[in-house]
Amino acid sequence: MKQEPKNSFDIFPKDLLDFIDQQRDGDTHRLLLSPPANVNIDIRLAVSTLEALKKLKGKADTWYNTKELVFPSAMSAEQCSSEIAAKYKALYFKGSVIVDLTGGLGVDSYFFSKHNPFVFYIEKDPFLCQAANHNFRVLSSNNISVLNKSISPHN
Repeated sequence: MKQEPKNSFDIFPKDLLDFIDQQRDGDTHRLLLSPPANVNIDIRLAVSTLEALKKLKGKADTWYNTKELVFPSAMSAEQCSSEIAAKYKALYFKGSVIVDLTGGLGVDSYFFSKHNPFVFYIEKDPFLCQAANHNFRVLSSNNISVLNKSISPHN
């Protein structure tokens, strides 16, 4: 039986989040090829989150160490700023409204939100936006507005 999301902002069910937490050190290839029969979750999302967590360890430790975050793409974890770089960038923009035009995983937006009253996170991938919105709430960054938009001269 599928569980309802725990919060109105949360589209990721608690059983998925618990499974990810339990499998942090598990074999993702085995999970993908032979998922547990008694688990009713999005196994691909679980595996992509587990793969992303491996890439975030030592790179973005705040994100790695925070339970209940979700990552729909391991590649976004590869491409994201390191925590050190994101904190450094945030030092140069304080007290402003920030627009992050390449939202991605949201590491930069998260650290910008610590020094600024409001941050616009813009990302063209709708699932990445859903995950970022969820992750920002888990991280208690309520001053980030997630916008699913493609920025180009034609729109």
